[in-house]
Amino acid sequence: MIRVRVSFDAEDLRRATARAEALGLSLTAYLRRLVAEDFAQKSQPPDRSPDRSPDRSPDRSPDVSPICGLGDSGRSDISTNKGRYIAEAIAADKVHPAKGAGAARG
Repeated sequence: MIRVRVSFDAEDLRRATARAEALGLSLTAYLRRLVAEDFAQKSQPPDRSPDRSPDRSPDRSPDVSPICGLGDSGRSDISTNKGRYIAEAIAADKVHPAKGAGAARG
């Protein structure tokens, strides 16, 4: 066997250890069992999402509604007018080139 080092967040480690104890297994044996069971499920494609919670079904997406609109002040029009703002900045740079890097562009 080859030794590996695995990091868990505190809550996941607590839950995994409790589950292993409930099954009468060491944490190492429990993790080996999980890997073996995963490999035995040949009919299912591997889940490649790194943040999938063990309590969430693989076919359900996380609820993102709590973070929607967090950056919206209700006053910004940057996404609507970004092209105009960029053009104005370029034109202003040509009229009044910045000292240093901008001046080197010539």
